Amino acid sequence: MRNGILMCVLLFVFVLASCDDTTRSSIPDYLVNLERNVFNEPNLQILMSPGAYKEFITPEKITDNLGFGGLLVVSNMNDYGNLQYFAFDLACPYEAERETRVTMNTQMYAECTKCGSKFNVMYGTGTCAEGPAREGLRRYRVSVSGYNIRVFR
Repeated sequence: MRNGILMCVLLFVFVLASCDDTTRSSIPDYLVNLERNVFNEPNLQILMSPGAYKEFITPEKITDNLGFGGLLVVSNMNDYGNLQYFAFDLACPYEAERETRVTMNTQMYAECTKCGSKFNVMYGTGTCAEGPAREGLRRYRVSVSGYNIRVFR
């Protein structure tokens, strides 16, 4: 009887431990909150086109929280032909410094100019495609309501 109870307790602890879906990142937890209307703000209308991106490094509104190194917002089409958005921290996870940011290159990869790592951002993964980085860019959540997008952690 005791062995059965012990087995149940161990199984319960194992199940609880395996339910943690958080991904550890070398980029520290910082507040992230960015709300914009991509239709009404002329400098953001580019995000209404697939394959476009916008970097946010300096807060423009009092409510802006741009993560550790700033935010990269990317637009692309999904399998159903609808526009979708992805958001990543601009800090390179290999360097893990606020001022060492990735920038978009001509092949549409986010590239770290310091270590040379290239990250696939157009399909929302942020995974490292080339270079010394062993983890992808820190990804943030994006919600869309009409022309309003919100990036948050």
